[in-house]
Amino acid sequence: MELSSAETKSVASMSSRGSKTSSASRVAAASHAKVEAANAQTEYAKLESETMVEKARVEARLNTLQHEKEVAAAIAEASVLETIAVESEKGDGESISNEAVERTHQYVHHQFQLLSAAEDRLIEPTIPQKPGQIRVVFDSSAKCQGVSLNDMLLSGPNLINNLLGVLIQFRYNPADIAFLGEYTTTMSSVAKAINILQGESNIQMGWLLPTITSLIAKLEKTRVSLQFCKPLVDVLQDGLKIRFGEMMSDPELVAAAILNPKFKTSWTSDEDVLKLGLSYIKEHLPDHDEALLQPADKSSSASDEDDFFSNMKHVHTQNTTKQLDAYLMCTAEDVEVPQPDLSLLYERLLLAEQRGETLSHELLLVLHNLQNLTITGNNLTSSNVTGGWNERGSISRILSPKPSAIQYLPHLGQHPDSLKAFVHLGQGRTGVSLVFGVPTVRRQKQSYLLNTLGSLLFDLSSSEKNDIVIIVFIAETDTAFVNNVVESIQKNFPDHVQSGLIEVVSPSPYFYPNFTDLKETFGDSKERVKWRTKQNLDYSFLMLYAQSKGTFYVQLEDDIVAKQGYSQTMKTYATGILSEEWLFLEFSKLGFIGKLFRASDLPMVVEFFLMFHKDKPIDWLLDHILWVKVCNPERDAKHCQSEKNKLKRTYKPSLFQHVGLHSSLHGKIQNLKDKDFGKQKLFTGYVNPAASINSTLQPYKEHTLTRAYQGQDFFWGLTPKAGDYIHIQFTTPQTIKSYLFRSGNIETNGDKFYNTTVEVLPLRSSVKESVRRGQFPCCQPSSNGFIIIGSFVNGVAEGEVKSELGELIAMRLVIHSDSDVWVLLSEISIKV
Repeated sequence: MELSSAETKSVASMSSRGSKTSSASRVAAASHAKVEAANAQTEYAKLESETMVEKARVEARLNTLQHEKEVAAAIAEASVLETIAVESEKGDGESISNEAVERTHQYVHHQFQLLSAAEDRLIEPTIPQKPGQIRVVFDSSAKCQGVSLNDMLLSGPNLINNLLGVLIQFRYNPADIAFLGEYTTTMSSVAKAINILQGESNIQMGWLLPTITSLIAKLEKTRVSLQFCKPLVDVLQDGLKIRFGEMMSDPELVAAAILNPKFKTSWTSDEDVLKLGLSYIKEHLPDHDEALLQPADKSSSASDEDDFFSNMKHVHTQNTTKQLDAYLMCTAEDVEVPQPDLSLLYERLLLAEQRGETLSHELLLVLHNLQNLTITGNNLTSSNVTGGWNERGSISRILSPKPSAIQYLPHLGQHPDSLKAFVHLGQGRTGVSLVFGVPTVRRQKQSYLLNTLGSLLFDLSSSEKNDIVIIVFIAETDTAFVNNVVESIQKNFPDHVQSGLIEVVSPSPYFYPNFTDLKETFGDSKERVKWRTKQNLDYSFLMLYAQSKGTFYVQLEDDIVAKQGYSQTMKTYATGILSEEWLFLEFSKLGFIGKLFRASDLPMVVEFFLMFHKDKPIDWLLDHILWVKVCNPERDAKHCQSEKNKLKRTYKPSLFQHVGLHSSLHGKIQNLKDKDFGKQKLFTGYVNPAASINSTLQPYKEHTLTRAYQGQDFFWGLTPKAGDYIHIQFTTPQTIKSYLFRSGNIETNGDKFYNTTVEVLPLRSSVKESVRRGQFPCCQPSSNGFIIIGSFVNGVAEGEVKSELGELIAMRLVIHSDSDVWVLLSEISIKV
């Protein structure tokens, strides 16, 4: 679109006016900016001046503070030096050189805190600054040899918690305290009875029956108020009745009690017993006798006795003899009449009194056995025992059959000796911590029993040997076989048999039932069913015999080896969890090997085994006991297994390994191995002097003498004969200080050297001549110039070599008799 000329002029005029107005505005703004800039510059100059003043004032203050600190430090340093000088003069300190400072010292860390007045007010307002004094603060975070006080203090609570946890394990709970109280109350009467019967003044037989009668009455009275110890009272009463039951109606003993002025007829209310005693007295007392007994002894203290017999009431029985009437009517203190002529009665009573020590000993034996009996409410298989000698000369013990045992094994009631244990070897050891049961039977191929016993005995310390007993149960009734096993054990372990460490027992021929009527179950043959049923009975018999001997019972088999240190390991583990709830501890995962029970639990376990002895193998029955105790039928199998594991504690690594290849079941090969057992240390190597070795013994595979002498292996040789030897020829003559030859090892302990001498060949001929003349008591001459300096004892030969023998050319081991086992050398040490 195009504009007209008038419109063009109008636009030009408007543009000229706008241009003039814009220029005026710009001039005004520039003028104002200049004014503002001048004002800002003035303010900045003023602020900078004030800042310089403040900065100068702050610097002056800082200089003042620094000067004060330097002065304080100088004063403190002078004070410290003065203090050190004073302490040195007192002898409480000493100066050391700069060189000594560089060495390691044990010292207490301190820190000198030197604070100015201002810092003191700001940092430590509660501690006033004292001129001329310093404050020393222990630096508990400073370390000496990598340890500070804080490190020790901070670990304290954790250590205390651990200690508290251990102590709580042994804390008595209310039930324990109540049991101890009841036990003390119960046994106090027993203790008083023993004190009375063993007293120096009460040695007449007239004290026996009143004491036993009063003890039984007190136990019965105590039983009413008991909660935990009723089974203990029952066992005590049963034991007293077994030992003294027949004596309660013995006319001589009854007469002796009546003729004791302390009791007369007050000790029993049984009229028949009193008539028996009075009739015996009348029969032996003529009418003209003026007195009946010796005067009462008023000198002895009777406080405890009066208290013990306080339950007796004096009841005077009428009789036809005037002397008896007079005697029975008077008190004990009034009986001071002359001694009568009672020669016949005196002789009879004297014979009876001679039985006193025997009876007292039997009472102590009862109480000793009772200490080891089970204290359970429903103990149906408690092993009350009596002792005697059987026709073969071996000690016998009777395991009293209870109604439940006869119910499960009715044939036991057909013969009184059905539960008799024939003790062939042993000393009747009791009161030990661990009792090991080793049942053994006739094997068709090979017997492992001696190796098993050797392994169990291999590294036991003296204290361990005194705190265990190993019971070998020969589960056979063949007399010839039993005697052979007994003789073999006696021959190989005479010291351990003599000490009581090893016992050997066998069952009565009437113990086993008729096995012909057994049912075949679980696909087992008739022979296998018989084998497993007999095994159930064997283990049950062995457990009943062993239950009173110790705190823990361990079931083993006759074809195992033990790990070194097994005894102490088991004892430590079992006692550490004694207060916890468990039925048995498992020290091997194979079958019934290495199962440890509390002895107090054995009666219950045995009763369960007897109840189902015909039905299942014994290891299955043991698992069923756990199921019965803790498994809920309404819960799943996983929950059941979890609960069973609480009653069955497994220790790893296993302490026992199964080694028998041929099972006691004829024809069965048993390739069972416990994978958790690990490897055994079968030999110990030593550095020996250079030598060449030769022998007439044939080595087994790679187990050579050279490797054993060099400490690389053990030597294993075939059966030796008389005249066999091992010859060690030194490369150069040696002065020997000592020697050690150990035969057997933890797995093959029976392969030992027997009747074998250690001999040396001296370099100097004069030494040989001196020995031949008997000038060296330590040595004896042998053949070819050799000298006997020692021999093997229990498989070990060790000793020192006398320096008088001088340098030696050779050593040798000489076997003097045939052996029926191989030989193994696990240690050869010759020290020069």
